[in-house]
Amino acid sequence: MRKQDKAGPVDNDRKRQYHLDEFVIARNPNDSRRVVPNISRGSLRILDVGCGAGATLSVCEVDGEPLLYGVDVDHDSLKLGRELFPAAHYIQAQGESLAFPSGQFDFVIVRVSLPYMDILRAVSEIARVLRPGGGVWTALHPFSLVRQELLGSIRRLDLKDCAFRTYMIVNGLWMHFTGKMFSHPLRSGRYESFKTNRSIRAVLLGAGSTDVKISRGHFFVATARKA
Repeated sequence: MRKQDKAGPVDNDRKRQYHLDEFVIARNPNDSRRVVPNISRGSLRILDVGCGAGATLSVCEVDGEPLLYGVDVDHDSLKLGRELFPAAHYIQAQGESLAFPSGQFDFVIVRVSLPYMDILRAVSEIARVLRPGGGVWTALHPFSLVRQELLGSIRRLDLKDCAFRTYMIVNGLWMHFTGKMFSHPLRSGRYESFKTNRSIRAVLLGAGSTDVKISRGHFFVATARKA
């Protein structure tokens, strides 16, 4: 969930196509790129933090008539979400500052957006808006992905991107060993990192979660409940 940047027509077209592709992937159970949460039974108030255009919300399988909310920093993505999946309520906000009352939600989704946030503040906010016993599901960036991107930057001789990928690796390692993060030295307020089993478990437990489970197969997924 990056801070919104100015974008031209070409960038907007690419962004729209990206979200359209996300809907296609989310709605195809046979697509190997698909990763969606298993929503806890009885969850009727669901929040997606870093929702994009709402692709994950559009395939939430729950009993009854759920109340769905999506939060993202990107206005254009939310506008597209209102077009593609109007059943959800979309709000422009940062994951580190959720404009909801405490205990508002039964279940929170954070699909590949947590690595772009100040994870300590974001997880604290997620814990705050969850009711006691509420569930959280998050898909994360493993080190292998960052390593692959760094090697690609090296092959392209893209020194600027190499420097940024190096920052991500150092930030991820710093969090693994110290439990802390730091923003990009040249882009104040921007965070990005990879996560390890140890670091995500520590953050979730530190925010008052229990029953933390981590899956490291084709995807890196962590789940927990608010104690």
